[in-house]
Amino acid sequence: MFLALRELRFARGRFGLMGLVIALMAVLMVMLSGLSAGLVNDGVSGLKSMPVTAFAFDEGTREDNAFSRSVVDAEQVAVWRDHPDVAAAEPMGVSIVNAETADGRQIDLTLFGVEPGTFLEPEVGEGEGLGDDPAGIVVSATARDEGLELGTVVTLDRIGTELEVVGFTEG
Repeated sequence: MFLALRELRFARGRFGLMGLVIALMAVLMVMLSGLSAGLVNDGVSGLKSMPVTAFAFDEGTREDNAFSRSVVDAEQVAVWRDHPDVAAAEPMGVSIVNAETADGRQIDLTLFGVEPGTFLEPEVGEGEGLGDDPAGIVVSATARDEGLELGTVVTLDRIGTELEVVGFTEG
């Protein structure tokens, strides 16, 4: 104990620097964990805002890529609809795509394919709902910050499909 106290007294600078390094590492870890939590929340915010309590995947789908690999057909959806513990079941597709506006601006989109008129259709704060137009999309209000407006046509990269913004979600 005597040696430890003597070492602390004579090498204050060294122990102070070691303490400072440990404190900075702790602050860095807090910042990185906050950043990663924010990125995860940003990535799944669309799913979290949906009015659902559960998702069904095709049997045998691996857990690490369930949304991109699972294909549930109409028969499986019908089975879920008939299940006594299920209030409603609707098919849904999810895809992450790159898109470009007519003026050449690049946009990253996560597309949720839903049947119009079902409980999965997003609530529209401005514009129209999905309706019968298969090329109409309702985008989040944050997409307006990226320059999207009602009537803007976005073209999906690689497949060339053109989609027109018909509405913005609330919130």
